[in-house]
Parts: sequence; C-alpha cells; structure tokens
Amino acid sequence: MKNRLSLFLSFLFMSGGLLLAQDAQVTISNPDTILICQGDTLQLAQTNNVNDAGLTWSPDEGFIDPVTDPNPRVIPVFSRYYVVTVGNETDGFAKDSIYVDVDRLVVPELISDTLICQGYPLQLVASPVTDQGNTLYNWSPGDFLDDSTDVNSVFIPDVFQDTVFTLVATSQNGVCADTQQVRVDIIRSSLEILRPDTVFRCVGDDSLVLEVSVDPFVDNEVRWFPTAGALSAPSGVTYTVDPPGNQTYYAEAIVNGCPQIDSVVVRLDSLPASLEMTVDPVKDPYCQGDTFTIQSPIYDVGDYPLITHEWSVAPGIASPMDLYNAVFFASDSALVTRITVNGGCVDTVQTQINVIQPPVLQFDPPNPVVCPGESVQINVTFLEGNGTLEWEDPMNTLSCDDCLNPVATVSQSTSYMITVTAEGSECTQPEMYSIQVEVDPQPSLTSQTLLCAGDSRTLVTGGLVDGFTYRVTGGGIDTDDPLVSVTPTEETTYTIETTGNCGTSTQQITLQLAEDIQLTADGPTTLCPGDGLTLTAIIDQDRNGTFSWTPPGGTPVPGQQLQLSDPIPGVYTATFTDALCGVTVTTTTEVTIVDANLNVGIAANRSNGDQINPGMDAIFSGNVITLTVTGVPEGLAANFNWSGNLSPADGSGRSIEVRVPDPGQASPGSLLYTLTVVTDEGGCEFTAAISIPITESEFEIPELISPNSDGTNDLFRVFYAGEVTDFSLTIFNRWGQKVFTSNDIDEGWDGTINGTPQNIDTYLYITKFRLNGTEVEREGQFDLIR
Repeated sequence: MKNRLSLFLSFLFMSGGLLLAQDAQVTISNPDTILICQGDTLQLAQTNNVNDAGLTWSPDEGFIDPVTDPNPRVIPVFSRYYVVTVGNETDGFAKDSIYVDVDRLVVPELISDTLICQGYPLQLVASPVTDQGNTLYNWSPGDFLDDSTDVNSVFIPDVFQDTVFTLVATSQNGVCADTQQVRVDIIRSSLEILRPDTVFRCVGDDSLVLEVSVDPFVDNEVRWFPTAGALSAPSGVTYTVDPPGNQTYYAEAIVNGCPQIDSVVVRLDSLPASLEMTVDPVKDPYCQGDTFTIQSPIYDVGDYPLITHEWSVAPGIASPMDLYNAVFFASDSALVTRITVNGGCVDTVQTQINVIQPPVLQFDPPNPVVCPGESVQINVTFLEGNGTLEWEDPMNTLSCDDCLNPVATVSQSTSYMITVTAEGSECTQPEMYSIQVEVDPQPSLTSQTLLCAGDSRTLVTGGLVDGFTYRVTGGGIDTDDPLVSVTPTEETTYTIETTGNCGTSTQQITLQLAEDIQLTADGPTTLCPGDGLTLTAIIDQDRNGTFSWTPPGGTPVPGQQLQLSDPIPGVYTATFTDALCGVTVTTTTEVTIVDANLNVGIAANRSNGDQINPGMDAIFSGNVITLTVTGVPEGLAANFNWSGNLSPADGSGRSIEVRVPDPGQASPGSLLYTLTVVTDEGGCEFTAAISIPITESEFEIPELISPNSDGTNDLFRVFYAGEVTDFSLTIFNRWGQKVFTSNDIDEGWDGTINGTPQNIDTYLYITKFRLNGTEVEREGQFDLIR
C-alpha cells in the first residue's frame, strides 16, 4: 500500500474478518494525491497480479468509462477517495486508493474594452460575482482600485490615463488559474471645486468665493446652483455667495463632451451669546497653591455640536485642557486664555490671574554638621522677594522662633519646619532647615566577656581613629594604650574614655569569671499525692555547658529539666558544668509530698438525726437536711467549700444545713451538692458529691362524710402519703361541743357519739401534725349527710 490512508481504506473495505490473500496485489499508478480543477478529466491507472480478476472502482460517481475498466477516465465533481479492488473469494482480495483534490475555479466575465469619461466609476466585471467559492483574485495594476483582491472592485478614473487591467483568478490549491484583460480608455474631462468638501463659516463672515478647475478649460459653460445667497451670476469658473444657512452648492458643465458635476457643503456656524469668564473665588493676588475655578455661562451643547475648547495659556490647570470650565492650582501670574471653536467660528477669551511668588531663601550655613550641644549661628537671606519667618521649635533649641538669625543648640540631629509668609500678603509656604549632629565614633569592644581564671583579654577590638586619644581604667589599670590586655581575678568593670573632635565619651565593659556562676532550681517544693514533678535548673549567665539532675538516692539524669510522673520525696540535686573552663556548680531543692490520702464523702441527716441513704431514701418538701463531710481527719488543716441547688447555694465548714422548699413551692427533682476540700499544705484538692431525690409531701381532708356503712366516705379522717408524727384531730358540732378527738392519724370519726348517730349538719375540725418532718396545721368544716 502507498500510504497509511490506503491501509486504513483496505482494512475498511475488507469483508468481516477476512484477511488479504498474500498472492493478490494491486497498486494505483497515479500519485497518492492528485490536484485537479472541477470539470477536468482524470485518467486512472493500476497494475495487479491477478489479471484484473474481480477488478472494480468505487464509488462510481463521475466515471466516463465502466468501473470495471482497468484504466478508466473520470470527471470528479468534488474532492474524494477512489478505491480499486481486485481478487475473489477463493484467492482473496487486494485494494488500493487515491485521493483526488477537486477545486472549483470561478471565472467572471469581464466587460468589453471601453471608453469612459474621466471620473466616471466603472465596474470591470460584466456582472457582480456573488459566489467566489475558494477562488483567489488579483487585479493589476491595483493602485487605481480600492482593493486589488476584490473581483467586484470599481475603477474610478480620477487621473487621465488609459489603462489595461489584468485579472488573475487562481484556485485555492493552486492548480487552476485563469487570466483575462480589459482595456479602459479615458476621455480627458474633469471639473473640481477648489475647496474642501465641507467649508466652515461663521455667522457674520465675509462673502465666500467658490472656484472650479476645469480640464480642458471652459468658462461660461460652467453653471452653478442653487442661487440661495448668490452675490454673482451663477455661471463661470467663480461664484460668490453669502449663504443664509447650511447650504450645498453644485457646479456642472459639459467638459470635452462629458457631463461633469462637483459639490461643496457650506456649513454656517455660530457661538454661544456669551463666553465671558468668571473667576471663583475672586482674589487678587492669589497665593501659590490656592485653588480657583474659571467658569463661563451655560449653553445648550445640542445647539453647537462641533464646539471645542482649548486652554492655550493656563499655568496650574488641574482639569483637562479641553473642558469649557476649568480648575486651577495657582502657580504663576498669567493672562489665562481659552480658545473656543465651533466649525468656522473661533473665539478667544482671556482673564488676568495674579499669583504671589513665594520668597526664595538662602540659609547660612547650608548643611551644618556639629557635635552634640554645639551652637550654630543660622543666618537667613531673602534672595527673591521678602517676608517673615516662623520656626517650629518644640525642643526649645533656638534663641528665637520668628527671626532671621537664630542660634541653635542641639544635642541630636534636628530638622526645623519654617513657615515663610510673603511680604504684604497672607501667602505662606513651608521650608525646612536641618542640622546634622555627629558623635565621635567609639571603639569596638570585645564580646568575649567570660574568662577562665588566669585568662587575659584585650578590651578594644577595633574602631580606633587616628588623632583621637584613649584611656582605659578599672581593676587597677590606668593606661592610655587602648589595646592593653587585662587579667581580672574577679568580676571587673572597665571604663574606656575616647577624646575626639566632640570632647570625651565613655564606654564600660564588665568581664566575668566562669567561677562566678550562680545555679538555682525552679519548681514546686510541695506536691499532692499523684502529682507529677517538673524541676528546671537555671544559671544567672548565658553560658554553654551541660546540666544534670540527681533524684533522691538515684543516679544523675542529663538535661536542664527533670520531669517525673511518680516522684518521691527528698532532696534533688542540680549540676551544671561550664563548657569554657570546666567549672562545676551544684544546687539542691527538697520536695515533700503531702501525706493526705483522703477518701472524702458526704453524709446526710434529717432534722431528727436520722441518716439518709442517698441510694434508697428520699427527702420531702419542707425538710431540713444536714450535710456533713466524711473521710477527713479532724486534725487536718483544710478549707471546705459547699455548692448546690438548694438554700443556701454555697457555704463553708465541715457541714452545711440546707432546706427543701415547702410544699407548693418550686422545687428541683433532687438535692445536688458538691464539696471541695483543699488542704492547707500543698493545696491538694479533693471533691465529693451527693444526690438525693425530692418527693412532694401530700395529704387530703374530706369535705363531707356519709356514714352508712357502704364503704365510701364512712369516716372523717386525714388521708396522707409520707411519715406523720405528733398528730392530733378534734371535731366540734355547730354549737362548739367537742364530738370527737384522736391522736392516731389512721383513726377517723364515724358520725356517732357513744354509738348514737349524730344529726345531718355541718361540723368543724382542727388538726395538727408533722408530715415528713414538716409541721402542718389545718382547720375547717365538713358536712355529714346520710
């Protein structure tokens, strides 16, 4: 096969899964791809080794000869593949393909050679081409056409020159091409008004003279129209007019046998009635930096569509230069000028702006450099203008703050802000004057201030200045040699004096011996049972070295910090060994553990002393309960803190008495109290909590009885739920006679006295008792019915 596409097509056209026979072969003799023009005839050719057995071409569109012809002719209509197949089912099949690229060439018909008047437009094709396909066009010469690649281009012969135009049409694939020519002869004939296409005039301008150029020349044959505003005869090469408004004028003539015409538009414009300038705010003169605006009367922009403005002289203008009104920052005196143009109208408006120029100062000395505390005589001179000065001197370093020659005495670099007021005005401007203070450089001192016993050290390591003198004192040393080496025997402070341009300055440096290390231990000394222990060794200097801790009776543990989860009481020893000199220092700290293994609990008792079992018993409305700490020895010094949900809500001490709300009052479902015990020694904290359910106390007294032995309301008695003590019940008749009394809450009156039934009537009762420890007293009446 010739290419990958042929292989693909061969595979595509194979019958389902059938492999090509190895002895069937076919090859198309033409190139793999052929480029032709639409309508051309193509001769296909092939060779095979099966004597054309089963030979067929596909598809069959465009074939002139039968598709079984070994070398057929075809006229392809569009681009496509052609496939040739040979072989049979027995011997197998073979295929090959060829791609034919067909391009369509659109060739227009040109006009015949022609003669036209100069200036007359001419389309060179006989009919406009609307479907160009992929055809590319090129006209030559193309200089006379707007677009030389546009087949429909129009030729306008502005110049008297005969021309032969050549059109080359080429297909996109480059195979198809066509060339045509047309000759255009020009009749010399031109008429042109010697003015721009549009002439701008302003209302009130002088008359306008229009003139034409005619080639070949004619005079009285030129006619002008219309006659609106005409000031001369409408014939001849000139025409004088004063148009009353916007007007288009035409000039026409027969020039060398050709009708010619040209036109000019005369536009008549005007300006707003007033363009006078107004300055706001009005000030004369202005201070430099002042803001002001220049405005003019408002006009309707729609009446002047072409109007433009330009500020030609406008120092300090802050707004765009083409605005009608403008904003300025006063900078310099000037005759501010704005030019307004509307078509043929031009107007120039000016206004004088005067600006005070700030004085120009000269300072002497200009850039002083002094020593700290040194005085400077400042002299200020006005080089331009005159005025007054006001110095800002918050540090009171000037001899005067409103003069031209103050004396400054400064200890550090200082900048003064100065307000300059121009003479005869209120215009001010800021100035600044600076005095630089330079301190004599001091020598660099050693950073190695830690020594071993017997070591020596040079204090000054650099920064010495030629011409300066130095003095070193301390530790028995007093020398003018700044590079002296010292050997201290204890911690010693040395003083280095430097005398230079600005006097004498001092520095100090302290050398320490490694033996002077102070080691301390940081951490708790008293622990509660179960607490962990963290101890940290601290030295009083920034030293390199190693730390270790030794627990009581233990072995050393390396590290600056010791952390133990189960410490033991005793003495802990910290050790530090200095890396510089090998000096070792130690310190100790004693740790004690509070001997208080408490099992804190809470006991609850009723007001009668009965103990309450929180898991089994309940308490009742109105009860007074005493809560007492348990499991804490009487001799242990500690603080006891109670908190809970009854009254009182908090308290202190080994016990607390709390009250349950009375019956009918809002009450929580349970008594809940927490006790926190904190020992004085070590601040060890223990907690306990108690919860007891609260039950509402209940009782009822009937309002009538019917003692008829039916088992319902046969007795008058107090019905109750809970524990009742100290009970008494007394019943009276209407006349106050006692009819019944009892101290047994379960005993009731059956409506008889000594077995005699009493009358139907209303009876009174008084009863007292304690219910669940709460005292109850009631009195009332009930009815006896039968």
